[in-house]
Amino acid sequence: MCKNKESKLKLVGKRKSISPKIRFEVFKRDNHKCQYCGATPRDEGVVLEVDHIVPVYEGGDNSFENLITSCKQCNIGKGKRKITDKNYISLKEKELKETDEKREQLQAYLKSRLDKTEEIKPLIDYINHMIEINTGFKFTVADPMVNKFLNLYKKLDMQEFVEVIEDTDFSSAEFLGNFTKNEKAKYNADLFITNIENNLKKSIKNKKQGVVSLSGYLRGILKNRTTGWGDVWEISKDINNILRPISAREDKIKILQEKLIPLAKEIPQNNQYLQCYLQLEQICKTTKESKRF
Repeated sequence: MCKNKESKLKLVGKRKSISPKIRFEVFKRDNHKCQYCGATPRDEGVVLEVDHIVPVYEGGDNSFENLITSCKQCNIGKGKRKITDKNYISLKEKELKETDEKREQLQAYLKSRLDKTEEIKPLIDYINHMIEINTGFKFTVADPMVNKFLNLYKKLDMQEFVEVIEDTDFSSAEFLGNFTKNEKAKYNADLFITNIENNLKKSIKNKKQGVVSLSGYLRGILKNRTTGWGDVWEISKDINNILRPISAREDKIKILQEKLIPLAKEIPQNNQYLQCYLQLEQICKTTKESKRF
């Protein structure tokens, strides 16, 4: 073995296995959906895997932030090694395990949905408790509203839901002069519940406007408007690379919303991908240097 190869091997760390707990947490965070193509375990033939955003051979680790949910097809396309005759037998052996793995993932997917149904109960109790504290009367959130809250909760975690409840002001209407105390309490309770619902929707909307979501949107624009790119995963990797000089998450979101996506929308159809990539890269470099948008 030559010295160059030996030095490279020393630089690249030994690949560590990802524990089942971390794998499930990554799947849960990403809503059991491939972050490259949007496939879920409910789709035919889809098996999810945990992928490294920064590949291991480039120094990427198993930190939660460096892991992302990918379907097997996207992950094979993204891999450093190509399929060869030498690893054909190994791949066939892995295929035998895919049915069991898919079944396990479907069970985990269904379990996460069932967990939400149980977890919503203490959250509803908390809302009822807040209403009682502020009105002096006991009210119960009606079943139709519980179902609405459940659907919204499926897009959030418990901490985010609790924060919305606690950040929602309990305001008392001042124009209810002819109402009884019970009627005033009922009106204010309904208003509080409606405000929680609206604030949950805002929280979900803001959450969707995250780096991963916006990067995926940018990737879709580049895919549809440009030519000359190899695979979709290459576009995703390029977007991650051009955003890397910008450290703060808020700054990444801002430059995606205000600079990169608007520029991509103005790209003429069938433009060369490399030319567009270089323009986007220059914007990020200029932003990093000037520290302003």
